[in-house]
Formats: sequence, structure tokens, C-alpha cells
Amino acid sequence: MREETKKRIVAGFFAFLMVASVIGFAASFVGTSQSAKAKYNGYTFYPKQGFWEAKIDGEKRQFLFFPKDLESITLDEGVRQTLQAPGFTVTYNPNSTMTSALAEAQYYIETQASNKIITRALTNSTGTKLPEARCTDGTPNRPVIELRESNTSAIRKENNCIIIESQDDYDLAQSVERITYHLLKIIP
Repeated sequence: MREETKKRIVAGFFAFLMVASVIGFAASFVGTSQSAKAKYNGYTFYPKQGFWEAKIDGEKRQFLFFPKDLESITLDEGVRQTLQAPGFTVTYNPNSTMTSALAEAQYYIETQASNKIITRALTNSTGTKLPEARCTDGTPNRPVIELRESNTSAIRKENNCIIIESQDDYDLAQSVERITYHLLKIIP
């Protein structure tokens, strides 16, 4: 009888853990309602299905990161001045191990920077319909943004080119979002 009582206690304990886990999991979604809004630089951001949503210039936009989380990524004066151009060519190396992330970042810049004329290109466009462009192709009125896989993370300017170097997909997403927030005048 004593052995059976121990088994019931253990079974009851595991049942309690399972029920508590389900309740805890469900409760974790309560904090992501519309009431969990956050303000930044005059804009109101709402968490929505893993993104931050805000109305920018009358248009709803979704972001991966809240702006405050990207303030530590600085843009020097040369980068900020270059981003004032009316348009850009955004390019990357299609032979990178991060090709998929680089392509997504290129598309993200194009869709978020709706107030700029964006041309997509590749540093080696053999076998594709996209034009070929490198940093050396940038001009003052049409700079190049080159997305690069690297061992370091940086956003820097070389002549008429902004180089975004990233170690991994997450790092690339943060850097591109930081550029986007600047283009939209959310983070100076």
C-alpha cells in the first residue's frame, strides 16, 4: 500500500507540472496584446505576432526589433549623409553562405524604404536577370549599399558605398533594420 501511495503522489506531481506548464504557456501570450504598446520618438509601436507594428507616414509597417534595442548600432556622419540620396543600388554576393538572408535583407530594404528608389543587384549576376553592381559603381546621387558576410559586424562608408558587414543572419537583420529606422527618420 505504501508503494502505491508513492506512485500516486509522483503521478499527481507530474500531472500538476503538466497543467501548470500549459497555464504558464498560455499566460505568456497575455502580455502581447494591443495594450502592451510602447512609444519611441513620437511613434507608437504595438507587438503583433512576433513583430513590432507602427504607423509611419500614414502607413502600417512591421519591424523585427523595437528601435531602442538598436540604438547601440551607430551610424557615422558619412553613412547618414549617404543615406540622404534619392535612391540606392542594393547588392550582395550570391555565392555567400548567407545568400538567403542577404536576399531577404535586400528585399526588406526595398520594401521599407518606399520613399527611395531602390535597384536590386548582385556583385556577380552571371545566370540571373539582375544587374551587376559593386561598391565601385556607386555615385553621389546613386550610392550602393553592399551587404556582406564577414567575421565582424559593421556599417561603414567607403566613397559612394555603404557596406553592411554581418557575422550571421540575426546580425544582418539588426543592421538592416537600423538603416531602415534611419531612412524612416525614427532613429536619427
